[in-house]
Amino acid sequence: MDALPALLNSIKMVYTISRYLCSDGNNHRMIDLLQRIVEKMIRRCIVHVLLAGEDAAEPATPEEMGAAEAMGGVAGAAAGSASESKSAGGAGTEGAASDALSSYGIMSEDALLDSKSAQYDLWFKKPQALLRRLRHTLRLNDAFQTSYRLIREALEATDSSRKFDWSDRVVFGRFDLFCRRAIKLIDLFSTCEQMRLLKAHKIEGMEPITQAFDSLIDEMRRKNKYELLRFTSNAFDRDFVEFNVRVTALEGQLQRFIDESFRDAADVMSSLQLLRKFEAVL
Repeated sequence: MDALPALLNSIKMVYTISRYLCSDGNNHRMIDLLQRIVEKMIRRCIVHVLLAGEDAAEPATPEEMGAAEAMGGVAGAAAGSASESKSAGGAGTEGAASDALSSYGIMSEDALLDSKSAQYDLWFKKPQALLRRLRHTLRLNDAFQTSYRLIREALEATDSSRKFDWSDRVVFGRFDLFCRRAIKLIDLFSTCEQMRLLKAHKIEGMEPITQAFDSLIDEMRRKNKYELLRFTSNAFDRDFVEFNVRVTALEGQLQRFIDESFRDAADVMSSLQLLRKFEAVL
């Protein structure tokens, strides 16, 4: 996260001195630069999630892997030519990304992002590692937008005629869309982890509920083999709504099972043992 203020300060400096970025009169070039930086961050977030649970050395967080690359795009814009900007923001950053990924002994970024097997493998990742990576992406978006707004407010406090006077949605719309998908995935895999722990305690009489959940996950997996991180597709979103409805029904069954279990407990010690089992997972 420490690199973000420096990145945004560089963007502010380039914006205030670069005639190239403002020569179109309506900030299209500046907005395009910001959108390309955001797109790079989204790509790094997806790679970061896809690598969850790898046995290799823990890769850097997306802000650590992507901020330096995004600085290349800023440098290219400062050069004052479209060709230089595209080179610094495109080929240069892609090369840096490939080098970073190669250091972990894995395929290139583009190959990983296009890999159906990598998308499908998300279903079988260690839940805690996957959830931690997904939360990293939310933190990156929050931190980047916070730093961006601080820079915008600093510009507004000056006498400069150049302000960040475009809509935040134009810049961050896709990142926010990606994060909405990440939140749904956190919900999905948190539920899976909770049910896994519940199943591991082997509570007598719980099998119908856990088996029903296993069937529900199998169905969700069949419908969304490769859709989890394809955040612009709404196929997953429709299935996720149905998934939540059915999970709510299972939670109702679980609540009734818990009530009946305590009601049927033979003595206080049995009730306490049962309470400890449920407290561990609920």
